[in-house]
Amino acid sequence: MRSYLARIGYSPSDLTPLNFIHISGTKGKGSTCAFTSSILTSHAHLLPPNKQKVGLYTSPHLRNVRERIRIDNEPISRDLFARYFWDVWDRLGRAAEERGTGEVGGVSRPMYFRFLTLMAFHVFVSEEVGVVVLEVGIGGEYDSTNVIEKPVCTGVSRLGIDHVAVLGETLEEISWHKAGIFKSGSAAFSVVQPAEAVGVLEGRAKEREVLGGEVRWVKEADVLPLDTELGLQGEFQRGNAALAVAVASEALRVVTGGEVDYARSHLGNGRLPELVRKGLRETVWAGRCQVLEDAELREERLVWCLDGAHTVDSLEAAGRWFVEREQKLSSEQGGDGGKKRIRILLFNQQTRDATALLKALRLAITTSPAAPTHPFFTHVIFTTNVTRRTGYSADLVSNATPTSDVHNLTVQRALDHEWGVLDSGEARATRWVCASIEEAVQRIRCIVTEDVSPQKLQGVVLCTGSLHLVGGVLEVLDESGGEGK
Repeated sequence: MRSYLARIGYSPSDLTPLNFIHISGTKGKGSTCAFTSSILTSHAHLLPPNKQKVGLYTSPHLRNVRERIRIDNEPISRDLFARYFWDVWDRLGRAAEERGTGEVGGVSRPMYFRFLTLMAFHVFVSEEVGVVVLEVGIGGEYDSTNVIEKPVCTGVSRLGIDHVAVLGETLEEISWHKAGIFKSGSAAFSVVQPAEAVGVLEGRAKEREVLGGEVRWVKEADVLPLDTELGLQGEFQRGNAALAVAVASEALRVVTGGEVDYARSHLGNGRLPELVRKGLRETVWAGRCQVLEDAELREERLVWCLDGAHTVDSLEAAGRWFVEREQKLSSEQGGDGGKKRIRILLFNQQTRDATALLKALRLAITTSPAAPTHPFFTHVIFTTNVTRRTGYSADLVSNATPTSDVHNLTVQRALDHEWGVLDSGEARATRWVCASIEEAVQRIRCIVTEDVSPQKLQGVVLCTGSLHLVGGVLEVLDESGGEGK
């Protein structure tokens, strides 16, 4: 990455003025980045005159690749994306021609994620962004984003088991990689972690000589008053929001030269400045505990609850969020309204251990204190992540899955069988396997519109298991009508 960076005209030190906040973790790092960016944007007028633009680089995207590179929380325009894409492409091409056979690994241009990371750096420098929230791709130590040398601070969201083929099979091994973003002289923050991770993070903090010599542990109760309103649903988002408040506050202190120092004046005493509250309240992060009303069906007959959870921990959290939401609605309706709703699970996971993830989701739902005694889902649908019957949308093409598995619905049929084994009660859910997201959406709409009961039951969908699935659903709903709520 350092070599590629040099080929487009930069050294790592050229990136330092961008004032990076570097975020790693297993679950919640994207939401943490979104909260952080929103907080900083609400403070833009207090930042130095040449540092009032806030950059955000995250992955993956849901619907459009431009979502990965944002300025002031908005994806860069098509024109800007095209301009900077070809600028970086051409610079790398010219550098390869000049070097002849000296390309990195024999390749003149890096792979997808590394190329977009280079492009994001180029965008942020060229557009004179003053502070950047940067999410790692995988891990941290060897992640392509870790080319930056002096972030203003770093943060680690909740750690868990993920990407074991790359990061290791134990939480200690994974924690070592995630803490690889720690840098000398920069404050290192973390949410409260499992015991196996704590010692590793502390050891890495000392090894890297972070500011203060140790990890700054962020406790939700110490940072967020109970009345704090968050733009993202789900009780688990409070931990992500607390970490965001901590890292954003440190960034504001550094960038303003101490003129804005919430750690000294507010944090820890039960108060949050209004601008911080505003940032948390106005945070928008599509596909994470997102609720949409299906505008194609009148009278609010169908509601979509979307969460791109794709690890055991995150699926457990998504399941609890959905059950608690249903329980709250049932209470508001004056009793057990659950039996008067059509509940549909739409699930996809194509590249990981899909069966294990499905089991984790079902266990979280059935063991939740808010779970009803009667069967929870009336219908279950397993789909591929192919967007439409005619194929993928341009920005949603997936090359990580064997084509034959997608075509033969191999994973979906295995999931369908597994659910049949798990759901062995008398009132079993009706199950379908669909070859595309478009087909699944149409099937769900038919389930609701063909309801012949006198009450005309409302349908609610939990769509989860994959960000690719959620992105595809948003794409299909946007074409036919979906309204955010």
